[in-house]
Amino acid sequence: MYEVVVVDDEIAVADMMARHIAKLPGFHVAATFYHGLAARDFLQPNHADILLTDIRMPEFTGLDLAEFVARAMPNCAVILISAYSEFEYARRAISLGVLDYISKPVQFRQIDEGLARVARQIDQRRAEIIGEQEMLSEEGDLFFFDLAGGKLNDENLFRKRFAGLKAPFPLHGVPCCVVEMAFGAPQKKMELLIEILKRILHKTAPLCHVQFLCASGGSRIFYFVLAGDSLPDAQAMRRLRHAIRQYLNLEAETSVRVVCENFIDMTASPVLRQIQAEQEADNAGDEKSGEAEKIQAYIQANLEQPLSRDGVAERFYMSPAYFSRYFKRVCGCSFYEFVRNARMERAMALLKTNRQVQEICEAVGYHDKAYFYKVFQQYTGKTPSEFRRAIRGETLSQKDGEEE
Repeated sequence: MYEVVVVDDEIAVADMMARHIAKLPGFHVAATFYHGLAARDFLQPNHADILLTDIRMPEFTGLDLAEFVARAMPNCAVILISAYSEFEYARRAISLGVLDYISKPVQFRQIDEGLARVARQIDQRRAEIIGEQEMLSEEGDLFFFDLAGGKLNDENLFRKRFAGLKAPFPLHGVPCCVVEMAFGAPQKKMELLIEILKRILHKTAPLCHVQFLCASGGSRIFYFVLAGDSLPDAQAMRRLRHAIRQYLNLEAETSVRVVCENFIDMTASPVLRQIQAEQEADNAGDEKSGEAEKIQAYIQANLEQPLSRDGVAERFYMSPAYFSRYFKRVCGCSFYEFVRNARMERAMALLKTNRQVQEICEAVGYHDKAYFYKVFQQYTGKTPSEFRRAIRGETLSQKDGEEE
């Protein structure tokens, strides 16, 4: 559901638009205002996905509102409405990140199409945020698992991998421990158990970064890394044990203990080394199973669709953490690296055709053109249009009319 705020100093127009939007599936009118200042005061403490506002209003214009939203609510999309089409308005609107523009007199078709376009871009933005969060989670899974397995003894490699985590704590000087939780396995999926245990740990140690490490014993023993200034003490560990039994409705005894007290211990822990040895033995036949080829084929066939690690892992009946380690071990890169590379290679191939950049952007799973340009330039060192001109042998001065 998209929350929409409608603003127009013409009361009849504002009410007409609000009534129409309220009938559209997937959209909810959070508020309607006839003055820009009233809308700004409402937006400050309240959430909105889309601001639909007239440009010309007394005291506080639609452009003023757009400027406020760009500064204070960067995730709120703006659609401007105006009977005026002066160049200065359009230029300032673009600089403020306005996503769409509707001309007066407003027609319902324009509203429908504008909202649909903006909704697609919001969905893409949300998917990118979720993807970035999952990517960091995946990097954390791989980092701590490799650290516990003694694969990050090289100082430079350790620093490089740690930097990629974007962890909310510095490399050195922060207390760290590994907590082991053992209990009779309840009838819950592995990934659901991990999320429940994460929430319990966050409540027990709210100032700590919590990262799932691994599971053992037929999903009955779980290991989590905690890093932060307030690691759980003995009393907190008792509360943790009680919370696990309560949340999971367990009657049997639950064991909670600290098995490592810092990063150095983690690299030499016999407990964690034994778990890794068990998992490597259990997974020795994975490379021959053909699962990796099936996963890669699925990704290649669905590049235009939203692709998340957790979603693909579930499709192939793996937990997200195990999927990350399996994929990197077999494919040589992380899931998100593979998806990005596949999308960029497909985009490079499509740029050799005459298809428009916007079409290519959507064909490889991006609806936000600016974000696509950013990723493409990071991958190739060129914008899509520069890449196209280069493969055609054109100079930068030979513009082919394509927008940057």
